Amino acid sequence: AASKFQKSKGQQQPGVVLSGATPHQARLALYNRALVQARLGLGDDAAGTIESLRSALGVKHADPKTGRGVAAAPASDGDRAAWLARAEGLRAVLAADGNGAAAAALERAAAGLEERKEDDGCGAADYALSELALRRAALGDGGDRRAALIDAVGSLPESVRSRPGTVVTLASLHGLGTDEARALLSGLGDGKAARVALAGIAIDDGRHDEAADSLEAVVDGEEDGTEARRTATAMLVRALSYTD
Repeated sequence: AASKFQKSKGQQQPGVVLSGATPHQARLALYNRALVQARLGLGDDAAGTIESLRSALGVKHADPKTGRGVAAAPASDGDRAAWLARAEGLRAVLAADGNGAAAAALERAAAGLEERKEDDGCGAADYALSELALRRAALGDGGDRRAALIDAVGSLPESVRSRPGTVVTLASLHGLGTDEARALLSGLGDGKAARVALAGIAIDDGRHDEAADSLEAVVDGEEDGTEARRTATAMLVRALSYTD
């Protein structure tokens, strides 16, 4: 049988698809491609894409003669360490023989990043460490997976744990009707990020008109091209699709 880390013969080389992409776009595209391939059970393809990402993280510029090739080098060593840890975490889950081995590999990736991380101002290490922690919790050990996820989310770095989306996720894990969830949601305030996060709950809860009103306010108050406006607009379309 072929190793999980051999590329399938029919795999399309990412350099063809991503030529001309910025390093940030290349990193996201390769990583998201690997996630999709892994979810589809394409272990060989996912492993090959991860290796392509690891190689591209060291490339600053595409081939100047052809304009082809994948350049995905981050701006800082700390950011590169974070991306390598994310890639290693996904690779570990694909390669490990059993959840115990995967959890151990994820812990090693997190420990390695803790040693190499630096304060580069972008929070890349905190987000990578959070991803690794959530992957470990999602593996479970035969016990209460929800409790494990609650513990994991509650122990994430403060820069991630305090984000409205994380707060809403934690509230949902507790159960939106619980005292714990109400306490968490009461501290979100009325900023645009909080309104977008709460609108997501409203959509999932069937309160589509309420979600649409909140999202329209965010869209109207944001300039074109901002991430908040793009996110709110996409969610608004979803909310409106359920209304008359």
